[in-house]
Amino acid sequence: MIAFLLLWAGPYIYVDIQMPDSNGAYFLLSFVGIGLTFFLLYSLLRSSSAHDEATKTGIAGFFGLSLLHSIAVFAGLLLFVIPGLYLAMRWLPAFARLLKSDEGIIEALRWSWERTGGYQSALAVPFMWVMSLYLLGMGPILGWELLYQFTDYVSYETLDSLYEPSVVLSNIALAVGAAWYTTLGVASYVCLRGEARLEAETFE
Repeated sequence: MIAFLLLWAGPYIYVDIQMPDSNGAYFLLSFVGIGLTFFLLYSLLRSSSAHDEATKTGIAGFFGLSLLHSIAVFAGLLLFVIPGLYLAMRWLPAFARLLKSDEGIIEALRWSWERTGGYQSALAVPFMWVMSLYLLGMGPILGWELLYQFTDYVSYETLDSLYEPSVVLSNIALAVGAAWYTTLGVASYVCLRGEARLEAETFE
């Protein structure tokens, strides 16, 4: 987990500070992030009670699911935010399901949707903690330009001095959020993978 956080946040912090206008660097880092998340998911599944299940899908399938998941959730976020958050929550175990079954991407998403039905309240609290971390991470990124509208009250020098600390905080928060989302997905899969679903109290 520590390696994941360092390898995720470190390069982004470097690029944000040294090459903030390099679209190519960010494009490359997006693939690195998917690869790191795959290996974190694989490691978490190996250390869980699902370790007895063979891994049947590689990084190519994981990449496809990540792409479809991101597009659908982003589209949902554009539709008043709540639909995107709801999709992300209901699809928490989909990545683990894809790795541990012969099903395709759509089937894994469908399985996740069906199995999490009725457990929304149990998932909501830990999921919202994850989203709080993402919000903390995205806040400085989305709002940085707006800060410069307040230069009548705060000097450019003061704002510039805050840039590097905000970049570090932002990327650490996003890395922890990604790790937590992946961990919560594995925990959800472990609880829901059996033929008989666990009682809600146990799931919580």
